[in-house]
Formats: sequence, C-alpha cells, structure tokens
Amino acid sequence: MSVPYAVMAYRAMPHCSTKYPPYYLVFCREMRLPIEDVWKPRLVDDRVKESGYEEHVRTLANDYGKLIRRRTNLRRVMRPLSDTMTVKPN
Repeated sequence: MSVPYAVMAYRAMPHCSTKYPPYYLVFCREMRLPIEDVWKPRLVDDRVKESGYEEHVRTLANDYGKLIRRRTNLRRVMRPLSDTMTVKPN
C-alpha cells in the first residue's frame, strides 16, 4: 500500500471524537473516491440525469450491505458447526 492511499483512507474515515472524517471538516463535503469515476456512467445522452448516478451508487451500497450481513450470518452459523466437527484427542 502506498502512502497517498493510506492518507486518503485516514482522511475519509470518521473519527470517534468528532464523528466526522477530517476531509469533511476541512472541505465541508464528502470525499470523492477514485472508484467513483469507474462507477459513474458515461453521460452520452442529455436525457440521462445525474440522479441516475446517485441511484446507481445507492444500489451498490445496498448490495454491499446485504453481502456483509450475509457473510456475518454465515459465520455465525458455521462457527458452531466447526466446533462440533473438531476431533478432540483422547
């Protein structure tokens, strides 16, 4: 990992004391991440509005949240199963 990405991550994460990321406190807006350029659809038609982009980002965030919840639930289910399958020495 390079230093600029580490600094960017630090500036984008909310701090427990302020509840805001440092970037937000300095610039009064959310940090735009490099990946957002990949997510943003190319506006080739004037009929496509910016709200389509916002909806796309919301959908991705919701899908990511569902994935994290499923992974957490799966770990909860698998942990007791792995405990019953371990072989204990006599």
